[in-house]
Amino acid sequence: GDQDEDVDFDDLKSGESDSQTVTFNVPLDADEGSYEMTIEAKGYDKESNDLYEIDSVKIVVKVEKPNDKLKFKTF
Repeated sequence: GDQDEDVDFDDLKSGESDSQTVTFNVPLDADEGSYEMTIEAKGYDKESNDLYEIDSVKIVVKVEKPNDKLKFKTF
């Protein structure tokens, strides 16, 4: 099913960058195959409270289970 994970960046100003690591679990009974994930970045102006959708990117996650072990790859 769908999962939502929120990551906060405190007081990130225009032109600055930062990074975060997001970890999620893949069930052991997950079917092998490729799964599409969407990562969305949103921000808001603290002074005006305006909400901005900054970017959305889709990635494909490939799940392989050789020898009954779960293996996670991205491409």
